[in-house]
Amino acid sequence: MSEYHKLEVTGRVLAKLHGEFMELYIGKEYIGKLVITSEGREYELVSGFVVEGDRFYRIYERNCELQQQYAEGYDMGWC
Repeated sequence: MSEYHKLEVTGRVLAKLHGEFMELYIGKEYIGKLVITSEGREYELVSGFVVEGDRFYRIYERNCELQQQYAEGYDMGWC
């Protein structure tokens, strides 16, 4: 079973002006762009990122299956 989780990354997002829009980065990782038009802001983010209100989030899948035992599947005789 898998779940999706959000991690807020707003404080790590950097914007670089590039002509008519701003490129958005986290460190050196490109995450999308922001275009400001007369209608307002338009975000075009790469897969795995979303913006909600004034906050940016990284979306990731978390595998929630529980492991049955510490060394499951390990059969070297010392477990």
